[in-house]
Amino acid sequence: MISFKHTFVLAGLLASPSPASASDTLTGDMIADHMQARAEGQAVERTLHMTLADKKGRIRERTATVLRRQNGDQKETVIRFTEPRSVKGMAFLTHDRVDPALEDEQWLYLAAVRKVRRIPASDRGDYFLGTDFTYNDVKEELKFEPQDYIFKFESSYMEAGKQFHRISGTPSSDTTAKELGYGAFKAVVAAESWMPVDIEFFDIGGKPLKHITVQDVRLVDGIWSPRKIGVTNLQTGHSTQFTYSDIDYSVTLTDADFSASGLKSGRGR
Repeated sequence: MISFKHTFVLAGLLASPSPASASDTLTGDMIADHMQARAEGQAVERTLHMTLADKKGRIRERTATVLRRQNGDQKETVIRFTEPRSVKGMAFLTHDRVDPALEDEQWLYLAAVRKVRRIPASDRGDYFLGTDFTYNDVKEELKFEPQDYIFKFESSYMEAGKQFHRISGTPSSDTTAKELGYGAFKAVVAAESWMPVDIEFFDIGGKPLKHITVQDVRLVDGIWSPRKIGVTNLQTGHSTQFTYSDIDYSVTLTDADFSASGLKSGRGR
C-alpha cells in the first residue's frame, strides 16, 4: 500500500474551527464532517490555469473562470473556459444539493457544437475534459461526501508545530464505488484548516490509481484557499495541475451565472 504523505486541509464544523487537541477522541466520520463544513464563503470568483502533461512530457494548457456561490440549500459552480481557442466557450455547471436525498445536477456545454449535455450522477467518476480529476473531484473541491464513504481514523502527528490527521475511506457500496471509480482512499488532513494536503486513491481492484497534493494554501478574506492542486495518474503517467489566482470572495453573482440555459445562450459572465 502507498504510504501517507501530507498535502490536504479541511475546515471545521464551527464558524471558527480550531484544531483538535491530542486528547480529543477523533473518528473518521468526525474528520470528514469537519472537512465537509469547511468555510467556502457565500460567493467567489477565481481564475483557473490548468496544465496537463502526458508521460512523454507533452504539455497542454487551458485557462478558465470559476464562479461559485451558496444558494439556499445548494452550492452552484460554473467553470467557463477562456483559452485556448479550441476550448473557449466550453462550460461545466453543477448544482450540488445539501440534502443527500436529492440528486445533484451537472451540465457540460460544448461550444463547438453549441449543445448542453446533462451529466448523470452515475457518470460522476468520468474524467473532466482530459484532466486527471473526475467530475466528482471538481464538484467536491477537496471534500468527501459522508454518504459516499465509510471513514476510518488512522492516526495523528505533529510536523513543524502543526497537527495533521490521517484518515482512510472505502465506498459505502459497490454501486458507489463504480460511480466514483475508486475502491479506497488515504488522506492527510491539516487540523488548522481542515483541508486535505495529500490524497491517495486506489482503483476498485485495490491498485494505486492517483495521487493528489495540495500546495500553497492561504487565508484569503479569512477563508482557507488552495492555490495549487496537483494530481498524477499512477497508472498512465499523465498529470494535471490546477493553479488558482485572482481569488475574490466579495463578488456579487446572479441566477444567470448558474443557469443551464445560460450556458448555451451566453448569459452570465
